[in-house]
Amino acid sequence: MLDLRPAQGPRLALQLTSRENRLDVRVVESPVGEATASEIALPSLDEVQRSMSQPAAYEQVGRGLFQALFSGGLGELYRAATATTTGQILSLELRFDRDLVSMARYPWSCSTMAHVFCCKQEG
Repeated sequence: MLDLRPAQGPRLALQLTSRENRLDVRVVESPVGEATASEIALPSLDEVQRSMSQPAAYEQVGRGLFQALFSGGLGELYRAATATTTGQILSLELRFDRDLVSMARYPWSCSTMAHVFCCKQEG
């Protein structure tokens, strides 16, 4: 079962906006500061969905999504946020503009950094 309840405690909320087939990302809420990223390129959704048909590819796809989203300043902010939340779970919230419905179809719950998944599935 996937737990989608809002977590209590620190949250890192990101607003994703479309810009010419790429993403702009802005930090909306953070326990440690602000950052932005622009022109993030993601693999095509079709390519990702084909990869996801192979169970062994989940971690690889997740790592790729994580690295695409959290490179540069956003990555530094993410690491700082996780370092300051000792003993608490950092919630990661992705907010999509209305015209980015297709981006919500990416398997963001597979996003992973160093074998730790950003979205925990229980059950």
